[in-house]
Amino acid sequence: MRTIFNEEEKKLLSNLQQIIKFGRNQIQGKKIDLEKVSPKKGMLFMTFGVVHNYTEAIYVLCEGIRPEPAIILLRSIFEAWINTFFLSSIKSEKRLALFYMEDARNKVALANGLLSFIKKYPSQENKDSLTTKSNLDNVRIENENIMRKIKKRYKLRRDDKWPTLLQRARDCDKKRPIKSRKGDFEYNYHILYRFFSPYAHLDARGLNNFLKQRMEGGYDLNIGQSADLIKQVLASAFAFYLSFLQYMKKKGFLPKNTKLKGFEEIIKQISKKK
Repeated sequence: MRTIFNEEEKKLLSNLQQIIKFGRNQIQGKKIDLEKVSPKKGMLFMTFGVVHNYTEAIYVLCEGIRPEPAIILLRSIFEAWINTFFLSSIKSEKRLALFYMEDARNKVALANGLLSFIKKYPSQENKDSLTTKSNLDNVRIENENIMRKIKKRYKLRRDDKWPTLLQRARDCDKKRPIKSRKGDFEYNYHILYRFFSPYAHLDARGLNNFLKQRMEGGYDLNIGQSADLIKQVLASAFAFYLSFLQYMKKKGFLPKNTKLKGFEEIIKQISKKK
């Protein structure tokens, strides 16, 4: 197992550590009254907190030369970035309504699935709160009520659906934020989200990624040796974190005089090396 970093990897680790520290200083102790800000601003603030947490975890994993599980977190950060921009790029709150509608629909589906499960296997009922019939009935009823309220308030039609991630990516490319290149969102959907999905789902290709063929024949487990992955993960994590900082500044969560130029210069240098 590889235990040392080359100079480029050390620099990427240092860059990510610096921007994480900067972001933490910006949001530490920052409070927001969710009752007084718009739902979209409230979601942006909460999303950045999660992205900060995940990026810190990516740093720890890459520092321990474990880029493979870091990729799973990176895919989630990418999805959060798409959702953030997709939801806030238009004035209407209809998209946000569909976002929460999808969440309520998934909770109803989960409750119904578990209710069918305990009906099939009665001995599994009451093993925990998730398999207690009364709790599941409450979850189902509560979220069905939420769905009815959302439909009524936002006048949703039967064919109004939360779009797929690819559809959201393509929409974001039409209204892309400043400093992003044409097609960036869909590119990352195919290369980061789809191409690296085997690391999350561990299908046949995902398992094969952890095998290394020996010169003399046979295979070894490829653990902690993915040098190229470390560079790619660190560079991508830095880029997404900076994108969130830029967007937080644009939306007024960070002071107008917040200086991001140093980090923007770093990302330019990283892009040149790709």
